[in-house]
Amino acid sequence: MFDRSKNVFSRIANSTIDTFDIFGQLPTFRVLDKSKYTSVVGCCMTFLIGTATLIYLVTEITALLHKAEPKVVTSELQIFDSTSFPLFNDNFTLAVTIATKNSEPIKGQMKYYNLSMSHCVRERLLNETTGKVQVSLKQKQKVFSCSPLPIAPCVAEDFDNELQKEFFKNTRLGVVQCINRTRLRNNPPVLQGQISGYKYQYLVIELSICKNTTEYQGCAPIDEIKKVLSAGHYSVYASDYLMQLNHPDTPYSQLINLDINSFSISTSKMLQWTYRISETHTDNGFLFSTDQVDLNLKKQDRREYTELYNDDYLVYHYIQLDYKETIYQRSYIKIQTILSKIGGIWQLFMVMAALIINPLINNLMTISIANELYRFPNSENQRPQNIEIINLQQSDQVIDVQEQIRRTREINTEEKLSTSIYESLLILFGCHKKKKKMFAQVKQEILSQMDVVKIIQKLHEVDLLKFILLNDEQYKLFDLLPKPILQDEKLQMEDMGNDLISEAGFQKSFRAINNNKKLQSKNLKDYYCSFSSLQQDKRRSSVDDKLLSMIDRNIVQFFEQIQMSQQRQGNLSPLDPFFRSRIEESIIEPKIQRPK
Repeated sequence: MFDRSKNVFSRIANSTIDTFDIFGQLPTFRVLDKSKYTSVVGCCMTFLIGTATLIYLVTEITALLHKAEPKVVTSELQIFDSTSFPLFNDNFTLAVTIATKNSEPIKGQMKYYNLSMSHCVRERLLNETTGKVQVSLKQKQKVFSCSPLPIAPCVAEDFDNELQKEFFKNTRLGVVQCINRTRLRNNPPVLQGQISGYKYQYLVIELSICKNTTEYQGCAPIDEIKKVLSAGHYSVYASDYLMQLNHPDTPYSQLINLDINSFSISTSKMLQWTYRISETHTDNGFLFSTDQVDLNLKKQDRREYTELYNDDYLVYHYIQLDYKETIYQRSYIKIQTILSKIGGIWQLFMVMAALIINPLINNLMTISIANELYRFPNSENQRPQNIEIINLQQSDQVIDVQEQIRRTREINTEEKLSTSIYESLLILFGCHKKKKKMFAQVKQEILSQMDVVKIIQKLHEVDLLKFILLNDEQYKLFDLLPKPILQDEKLQMEDMGNDLISEAGFQKSFRAINNNKKLQSKNLKDYYCSFSSLQQDKRRSSVDDKLLSMIDRNIVQFFEQIQMSQQRQGNLSPLDPFFRSRIEESIIEPKIQRPK
């Protein structure tokens, strides 16, 4: 029971391997002693295709290393409640200056005008009782509040990065107002969301006329203020960004732009700047995907509204986020993509080249095979010569006519088709009609000989020849002929005295009895009887001798043990009719003691 289950599992395992092994190899034929037919044309074309593919590979690898050609996918999102974007000194520059209409700075902070900056927050609250959203502008509830940002004349220490230092190195910093450096570092202002969102944060810059109050009396007279502020410029130094997605390290470049706006004592102007968040995701992995995120603010829109002076402000400037967000997904080519492209290009080149040179190479192969299998008559039209006598002035020697005819026939019968590329092209295009006709005939003959049906017929004919040429005993022993053993030449020469060598020049042997599938118990009796009959036949032929000498020694020893056993029991001859019946009674598979 255990052996039966083991055999079932073994068959299932073998069947599974045969079914799912996609790397199983089929046997291949050889042509002209080679595994494939090769030619100079195919070799040159292979080198050309390989060179073109290698050039493309080097180009792609260079692009991969330099990261010069990213693939960019751009998308936009509408935002209401975006994440907060803090404005630090290194990622955002904001400075303000007030000047006359001739661009001369006005040093009049808290004398002629008041310049202030604020960070404002507006929140919408959900009333859990009524389920409605309420917006309150009362500062005591801290729902809407604008916290002032301390400003002071700019100094060189306010600028951290090289861009700021380079831009402001030729500017009179004393007339430019900057946000306090400590405040920017510890509690930076934030831009967030939209006015319709739950949380809205923005910046406000307000320019107004200086007015005396009970707490402050340092303002100039109103007539002097009107004279100084009759016309002027409100200038803002603000950051902006250029998107440079072709740069592998940083996908943007920061710049500082000066925006100049005119104002007058008789008008009130409102400025609205919107900045759009640009979010860049960079996948710069060579093999696996990575995600590097970069954020920046890009100035998107600028609007200006002017009205008559409302006795409140000269310029009211607020900075907020745009209602859209731009997302850039930047990726570079990967190694596996390059390899797949190389494979596709190689296949494309191979298909295109095969369409052109395959007919030519097929012709060359057919011509080479035909030259090995057939002889062709001379293409020149030579008529049979009669008696030809050449009279030489010196010796008057007569050339033998039969020798001349023999040479002519030899030339005619040993001519081969030309294997040159030029001749093959002429045959292919039909320039030589006679050769093309001959080539077509030979090609058809070769293809007919390679037909599977014809090959099977030849194998059947071999079996029929075995049946016709061999008698019964020879035919049975023919199945036990050993396979050839490939042996080293030195060892083969040492064993020539002990083993018979076939005409092909290699040694013959047989597998062990327990591994021989032909030597089964149902045929063992017939094999033994045939062996004994031929061995004891005094009139055996040379074929009988060859068959007996080529049987494996283990099998011969096994049969001789049976002979000795039978001779002890009955001393019968293999030619005796009772000999076979005695063998059938005594040779039973479980009782056979096989040689070790």
